[in-house]
Order: sequence, then C-alpha cells, then structure tokens
Amino acid sequence: MGESFGGRKPTLIELNSNGGFIIGIDLGGINIKLVLVNLSGKIIKRIKGSATDSNSKNKILNRLKELIHKVISQLNTDKGRVLGIGLGVSGITDEFGRVSFALEIVEKVIEYLAIGLTNISALLNLEMIVLGGGISKQEDILLKSLREMIVKITPIPPKIVISSLGDDTGVIGAAAIAWDLVKHTSLID
Repeated sequence: MGESFGGRKPTLIELNSNGGFIIGIDLGGINIKLVLVNLSGKIIKRIKGSATDSNSKNKILNRLKELIHKVISQLNTDKGRVLGIGLGVSGITDEFGRVSFALEIVEKVIEYLAIGLTNISALLNLEMIVLGGGISKQEDILLKSLREMIVKITPIPPKIVISSLGDDTGVIGAAAIAWDLVKHTSLID
C-alpha cells in the first residue's frame, strides 16, 4: 500500500491473470500452432496440429475451429472467458497454400526487407532489430545476406538479431495484438 496524502486510503488492485484468455494462432503451410495465454501473457496451453492439404477456405476454417475448440476444452473453462483470437499467416504462398521460395524471390524479399528495416531504423533511430517467427529458422541463409544488404544501404546499420522466442514469435505476437484490442474494449474498462 502506498501513502495517502488526503482522501481515502489507497487500495491495491491486481488483475486476475486467469480471469480471461487470448488465443494466438500461427497458420503455416504445413502446421497450425495455437497458444492460449492468460492476461499476463503467460502461455497456459500450446497445441500444434497439421494444416489441411486443401486450399478450400471452408476446410481451413473448419480445421482452425477444431483446434480452437480443442485448446479451450483442454483448459476446462467457459469459452466466454476467451476474450480474443489473433491470427498470423506468413510466407509467400503458391496456389496450394504451401510456403514456396524460389531463389530470385528470396533475393527480392531480402532486398525489400533490408530497405524496409533500414528506413524504420533511420526513422526511429534504432540500434537493434529483432527478427522472429519462421524467418528465425532461415538464419544461415537470410541473415548474412540481409546484413550485407543493410550495410550497403546505410552507413550506420542497426544490429540484426534473432528473437529468443524463435518460432513462437508469430503466435505470441498474434495473441499480443488480440490482447491489445481487448484492452481497448469495454470488457476490461
């Protein structure tokens, strides 16, 4: 308790971390990963399932629905306590929805990523940029080329590192975005 300088005595109010939950989904070409996080951002449940081999929107949505119900049922909680769902979809996809990288596409992606990161770094005066998600698995291929390209563009390049969250960056980021939206609704106010 803090000191009171007049008026009522202060009361400490703490958020019930398990009063609500957010689901983060990373929809990949081969796997779908879901995390259920509490209001403190702690991962409570994590499941991984195979993605459908169909490019049918209905089949993909049904698979997502199935996995969402599975993660909620594992928690043994009312689905009304799930306050939001964030969905991350990444990659360059072909007509079958699979992630496919041709060498010339990868080179263009690196070039555009280097330009974008350099611009953001210059605008915000960043010393370091942290990359995560699926890109973190391509560290050997991507980072060296990305760093070389950034050095060519700017005299003061930011340090480029891989997130310690690794492949969970997408699901945690999706959950964080959903949580941010939930915080700005009347549910929490």
